[in-house]
Amino acid sequence: MRTPAQVLEEGRKPARRWAQKLPTVMASGPDSWNMQACVVEETESGPVFGPLRMTEAERCMGMRTNATRVREEARDQLSE
Repeated sequence: MRTPAQVLEEGRKPARRWAQKLPTVMASGPDSWNMQACVVEETESGPVFGPLRMTEAERCMGMRTNATRVREEARDQLSE
């Protein structure tokens, strides 16, 4: 199991509920109830809550970074 520190990009931290363990990555991705506000970033106007970024979700699942990008690019080429 990867810790939030191993998964999250610089400047991002887990929301308090997810401090010890990030939520399970679901097929619905950021639309899933448990991923909508699992990460917090501090901004000048205050904290902003949001989901894992795609690269963070890949690391969370033990995949190499940008593993899902190939599929997106192939889908885009097919739709052209």
